Amino acid sequence: MALELIYTSAPRGLRAGASGYCTVAQTRGMREDLVAALERRSLFTHEPKGDSPVYFSYRILSLGGTKWRVLSRGLDAGLDFTGRRHYLIHHLVLEISEDLPEVQPVEILLGWNGWRDSWSGTPVQLEGPRNANIFLHLAKIGLPALEWKRQTGDAGWAASASQMPSPVGWQSEGLSSPKILRLMGESTALMENTRRGGSWLATMDVGGAANPVSKDCLWSGRIHWAGVAPMSGVRSILRIEDCRGKEPKGRAEDIEMARSGQGRAVARIGPATPRSSVSETGVPQKARLGREPENRSRWKPLALIGILLASAGAVGFLFFRNLPVSDSQRKESEPAPQNANIPLPAPAALEVHKPSSLETTGQTLAKALWLDGGGEEPIQNLHLIYDKKSLSVRDIDEEIKLMEVSDGDHVGIVRGLSGGSGSIAILLGQDFSRRASKQGTSWSVFVPSSRIGLVYLPDPYQRATERLVPVHGQAPEQILDDIAKNIFLDPDRWSIVIYFPPWNDQQFEPITIAPQESGAVWIDRFKQHQSRVFGMRQAALRKLALSLGVDPEKLEQKIQWSKAELKGAEGLPGFDEFQKIDEHYRKWWSRPTTVDTPGEIFARILSIDGIRAEVQLDTKAIARLIQ
Repeated sequence: MALELIYTSAPRGLRAGASGYCTVAQTRGMREDLVAALERRSLFTHEPKGDSPVYFSYRILSLGGTKWRVLSRGLDAGLDFTGRRHYLIHHLVLEISEDLPEVQPVEILLGWNGWRDSWSGTPVQLEGPRNANIFLHLAKIGLPALEWKRQTGDAGWAASASQMPSPVGWQSEGLSSPKILRLMGESTALMENTRRGGSWLATMDVGGAANPVSKDCLWSGRIHWAGVAPMSGVRSILRIEDCRGKEPKGRAEDIEMARSGQGRAVARIGPATPRSSVSETGVPQKARLGREPENRSRWKPLALIGILLASAGAVGFLFFRNLPVSDSQRKESEPAPQNANIPLPAPAALEVHKPSSLETTGQTLAKALWLDGGGEEPIQNLHLIYDKKSLSVRDIDEEIKLMEVSDGDHVGIVRGLSGGSGSIAILLGQDFSRRASKQGTSWSVFVPSSRIGLVYLPDPYQRATERLVPVHGQAPEQILDDIAKNIFLDPDRWSIVIYFPPWNDQQFEPITIAPQESGAVWIDRFKQHQSRVFGMRQAALRKLALSLGVDPEKLEQKIQWSKAELKGAEGLPGFDEFQKIDEHYRKWWSRPTTVDTPGEIFARILSIDGIRAEVQLDTKAIARLIQ
């Protein structure tokens, strides 16, 4: 049975009080934890220039002992009710235990006629769930691999991806996202030939270069990729254009099957293992792609030793769990066997206040808050709870549910809770929540199986001036969107405030930029401030002209032509005042041109001496924005 959820920007959501980006439609009776998990996966990044390609993904989601197949389609949905560019994500969810007709995930993503491109009207509960027979009449993607032949000249390239160490990054300069997805479908058709349902083992996503690579996908395709630009989070790169005119790589049987559609393929891919099976180093304990059966037997003695060591470690953990753990005492993960085709280990621990040029503004701020809470393990997104004088066990349990934590999962706890850093097992509602509710210091929670980190900061505003967050050329409205995607809080609680330096004893009103506010609005407010400064300059000019006994307009013309006209005016009433404000105006308050983008205008504002731009949470400063 198929469940649905539609997520987009709307004036009113399905949940009471929801607006902005929220769920506007879902199948009646859907589990709350499933709805929350889908909402957190409803991410789409518009391309900074040009059209944004349609985003497709197929992932496996594990919740409370149930596994789900999640097929998602996201796209640019034009302008929303506020006049801002927005997106729509449509999810289709199938329980993994359900027998499906002979259909591939790519065939559903490309061929199902139920995908929504836009949403208007009131939020609704969809009747259902839909019967899986809706997929019976989809157009088939099979062999021979005709799309591979059209794009590379050789259909045999369809056999290459399953032989490459995963995760595999698929790159193309000119192909559309549906074209890359069709290439993936022809590659998974080889797996379907090997075993029924084999195509469902390859999790994948395809989209524009602005969308970050998903860590829970074995194949990630990105279009408009510039040359040999790095693609983070993958082990192998498959560049479609580089395949042209070359001999395909892979097993001979698979290549022949891809070319002719005849014979028996042996292509296979390891289980699409959810991140709960990934160790704290990020190295999966399963999902060995392309390994031969005979290679497994030589690791059996090592596996037995590993089990004995793990048992001994568990006994030690129970004994030492309440003792403080110093950095030097932390256990390091054992290296993975060489030549194992496994995903990359997790990136190195984060560094405080050293933002990368590859990070977005929202990612940089999320990292800074995570580190202030003592977090070390890398995270994709942050859930922040704060400013609560007394957190109850129930409060903490509700936050932990967002992380999809199972009872007994091991987590990293830092600051407080046994007086140090270390790993404990969460016993929901009993152990962690009970002790965390009594803590007055900050703490963070990281679970390898979760895509978010949970951090508690009693006072996130305390170090606001130390959190310097680069804007990376983004406009304020883009920054607020990015922050909302990377930090799980109500987007309407964030704002950006621009403070202007005073002039003599005069204070200027700051500009507050709210979420979902277009660039034209805050730029107009900035122009109004420019006009006030210009008015002050003109008043000083008239005062100086009176002292000189000349017409103000003629004096203005002479000043524009040559500063030499002011020689001999030193000491006259109003001279010093005019000199200062004229320099102030000329140096800093040049009017933006019609061709300047909001991002360029904002960057120019940040370069002005004395200007301060802050990211605020609930009207309190939490970080400072810099160029």
